[in-house]
Amino acid sequence: MSEERASSLPIRPGMDVYGPDQSEYIGSVVAVERAAGGEIAGAGPRETGSSPDAAEGNPALVHEGGAATSPTPQVEPKRLGEEMGPVSTIDMGNTGPVRQSAAYHYATTAAHGAQVSRFAVRPGRINLGPLTPAFWVPVEEVRSVSMERVVLGRGKRHLAR
Repeated sequence: MSEERASSLPIRPGMDVYGPDQSEYIGSVVAVERAAGGEIAGAGPRETGSSPDAAEGNPALVHEGGAATSPTPQVEPKRLGEEMGPVSTIDMGNTGPVRQSAAYHYATTAAHGAQVSRFAVRPGRINLGPLTPAFWVPVEEVRSVSMERVVLGRGKRHLAR
């Protein structure tokens, strides 16, 4: 087997995998193999902006009288949208709304924590679990990653199994 490269791509189980023109659905990611000791320094979400003040936080707005205030003050207490719905599923054990909140960096720290060397894809739209064998795809095959979609540089029939 050739030497595999590791990458900081945010690939995680459950993502959909498509061919190069995105018309061919290949399958879904079922496992991710991370490089040993592959912690990435400074990885994860960070606030960005066009000025040094914006990168550190919100720049203060100066009023006519010389007083400075934040442009985005927190007026209401912080509540998850899930808590305001007709039935809160947090009480039933749903951890998604909490893990995907701003306090947890929108669940991105685990995805960016270590470098991905390859990932397993279970082919097809019908998932029969262990009856449908998965195949491994090296990160070199990845053309782009967007939200819940991984686009490969080659189609399914050209991938080595």
